[in-house]
Amino acid sequence: MMTYKYRETPWHGLGLSVADAPTSADALKMAGLDWKVTTEAVSVGGREQPNYRATVRLAARMIDPANGAEILDNSGNVRCHEPSVLGIVSERYKVIQNVEAFAFTDSLIGDGKATYETAGSLRNGRLVWMLAKLPQTKILDDKLEPYICFTNSHDGSSAVRVCCTPVRVVCNNTLNLALSTAQRSWTTRHTGNFVNKMEEAKYTLGLATQYVKELGKTAEKLAKLTVSESDYQDFVHKLFPEPPATESKKDGDRKKKNVVYLWNLFNFAYTRPDIAKYRGTGWGLINAASDMVYHSEPLRRTENHAANLWEKSINGNEILDKAMSILRT
Repeated sequence: MMTYKYRETPWHGLGLSVADAPTSADALKMAGLDWKVTTEAVSVGGREQPNYRATVRLAARMIDPANGAEILDNSGNVRCHEPSVLGIVSERYKVIQNVEAFAFTDSLIGDGKATYETAGSLRNGRLVWMLAKLPQTKILDDKLEPYICFTNSHDGSSAVRVCCTPVRVVCNNTLNLALSTAQRSWTTRHTGNFVNKMEEAKYTLGLATQYVKELGKTAEKLAKLTVSESDYQDFVHKLFPEPPATESKKDGDRKKKNVVYLWNLFNFAYTRPDIAKYRGTGWGLINAASDMVYHSEPLRRTENHAANLWEKSINGNEILDKAMSILRT
């Protein structure tokens, strides 16, 4: 039986609304992300390791994720998270505080070219993110809401990054496709210089605008790509191939059962009403792939499912990328 979630927005209930924030600093405070990070010495067996440092989140206000209000203790004082280690980095690592990482986005908001949407963190603060929405546009005959996501990591895993994530409004399908003609994500330079911040904002807006433009061209090409029934079956079998015959019967039967489940799940997504006008085209296949990976329930739900799905919504999903790759061949 196919199990689908309500067609929710692609942030999967994570983060808090910061739509009323006039600046990134205000947005961070509203979302309880205005804490700071420092580095401390690392010791192993009582001996300090000179080439390594621990990134540590300092004590921070506790925010109720349901309403964004500060959580108070029995005495009426604001409760705080205890300091916590976020990662181990080299001694050359430079901490970029959240308020510094997102400051350049204020130029986008101040010029009215974007509005803050939501902000939150993943993995206990190792990754902090802020989402802004660009003006609604159209792709083919559908409304499209382009989002720009800004992320800052505190575990040494990445630099300050920006990702463009368009969402098809009618079904909340995330269309963060891997395009050969435009960047889906990029890193930013960190600087305190105001002029450079303005340039970085301009650069970011330019890349996001270019991505949405190229996505439109890709949609037009795929909408003209006719998909017959045999083409459809070939596509689905390439997207979710059968297990090799060399598998043991027990493993082979189990994997075949999972593959058949995925075939049926994709077929269910492909027959959804909001894909009807694109059924029989490459664009219909892409929307079915997006619908399946972002709106269906997994075979096994883990504790980190929502966070993992959020990261794939922003950084790209391997199934959606594979679907694009198949259609290019």
